[in-house]
Amino acid sequence: MLYNKKDGYYMHPAISLITNKMRSVNPQSTHVVSLKKIEKTCINLLKHASSPKNITDFIITQAILRNASDIHIDHYQKTFLVFRIDNILITVAQFNRKESRLLIKAFKTAIDCPCSGLEKPYPAKISTTKSPNIFYNIFIIPFKPFDSVILRLQPPKSSNSNQNHTARHIENIKKPIFIWQMGKVGSTTLLASLKPFSSPLSPNITNLLTNDDSIRYNNIVHTHSIKVLYDFLHSNNEDFIIISLVRELLSRNISSVFQSMCDPAPQNNVFIATKDEFKKLPYDKQEREISNKLHIINNFDHIFNWYNHLFKTHIYFPEVNKYSINIYDKKFNCHDGYQVYGSTTPRIKMMIIRLEDLNNLEQKIGNFLKIDNFRLIKENVSSQKWYSPIYKKFLANYKPQQRDLEKLYNSQFMKYFYSRDQIETFIKRWAKH
Repeated sequence: MLYNKKDGYYMHPAISLITNKMRSVNPQSTHVVSLKKIEKTCINLLKHASSPKNITDFIITQAILRNASDIHIDHYQKTFLVFRIDNILITVAQFNRKESRLLIKAFKTAIDCPCSGLEKPYPAKISTTKSPNIFYNIFIIPFKPFDSVILRLQPPKSSNSNQNHTARHIENIKKPIFIWQMGKVGSTTLLASLKPFSSPLSPNITNLLTNDDSIRYNNIVHTHSIKVLYDFLHSNNEDFIIISLVRELLSRNISSVFQSMCDPAPQNNVFIATKDEFKKLPYDKQEREISNKLHIINNFDHIFNWYNHLFKTHIYFPEVNKYSINIYDKKFNCHDGYQVYGSTTPRIKMMIIRLEDLNNLEQKIGNFLKIDNFRLIKENVSSQKWYSPIYKKFLANYKPQQRDLEKLYNSQFMKYFYSRDQIETFIKRWAKH
C-alpha cells in the first residue's frame, strides 16, 4: 500500500495511478468527501439528469479513495449505497424510489446492460472516464423492486484491528443461508451482521425466484416466505442452512402493527392512514386505531402455526414420506434461548434463536456458522423510527384484552419457546397496565 502524505490515507498502487491521472484534470474529484456529501452529490447528479458516467465515476472514485474492496447497491424499503471497507459494510447514502431507478439505470447504461427484463445476473467490466484502461468486475443482480449492483474493486483486506463490531479470522460460509421467519423478530440485525461474511452467489441462489419481501445478498437469502425455502429444496441438491428467530408474540404483534400501519399496500389489513395523515390524528385516536388493528393480528392463526403447519405442508420429501424438519419433536432450550435442529436429510441444518436472548448468543451463532468473534450489528430498531415516541407511549398505556392474552400465551408456540415462568412474567408485565 502507498501512503498519501497530502491527504493522509493509504492507497492501493492501482488506485494511486487513477488518482494521479484524475488530479491533472479535476483536483476536486480526488478528495475524500464526507459521507453526507456523497449522498448529497449523488442526489444532485441524479436530479439534474447528468451523464450516467458522472455518477458512476463519482461513486467508484469515492470508494477507491476509501480503499473499499467493493460497492453494493441494495434495496430494503429504501435503496442503500454501501462500501465494504476492512470487511465492514458502511452505508454511505440512501435514495428514494425515483432516485433508485435513476441510479440503477446509470450503472446499467455504463455497461450496456438492458434496463429492463433482466432475468439472470449480468456480469460486466466497468471503468472510470479518467482511467478507461483500468477495469473492475460489476454484477447486476435481478431483484424487485430494483435490481442490485455489486462492484468488486479489490479483494477484501485482512486486518489485525480489534474492533468489536466485526469478525476477523473468518472461515468462509459457502453454503446458502436462509434467514427465514415471521416479521419483526430482529432478523434484519442478523442479516446486517452476516453480510460481511457472505460468499459469492451460488447458481442455485441466483436462479431462485423470490417474492418482493425477500432480500438476496450473495449467498444469504432473507425471507418471510416458506415457498422460497420449498422451491430451493426441490430445485437442487445443495446443502443449506436455515436460521430463524422467534419473539414473545404480543411484543412482536405490536411492532408489526407499527411497522405496517401507514403502508397502503394492497392486502395490508393493519393499514390505518398514511404517515402524514396519521401524525395529524390526536393520540387517543391513534391509540384506539392501533389497539383495534392489534386485536386483529393477535388472532391470526398463521402466527401460531408458523412452524408446525407451514413446515409440514411445504418441506416434504416424497422419497422418504416424512417431513424434513419437525421442530416440536425436539425440546427447545428455554434457558439459553436457542436450539439447533437436524432433518431427515443431511442437507439441512437449522438454528432457531429467541430474540430476547439474541445479544447473548453471538458466540453460539458464530460456532454454528463457524465464524470466529461474530458480532451483531443492530438494524431496523424501533427507537430509530419516526413513530418511536408514539410507540413508547403506546407500550406504557396499552392494556390487552384478556382473551387475546389467553390465546397468545396458551398457544403451542409460546409454550414451546418459553418456559412457564417466562410466560408468567410476560402476563404480569401486561397486567400492570
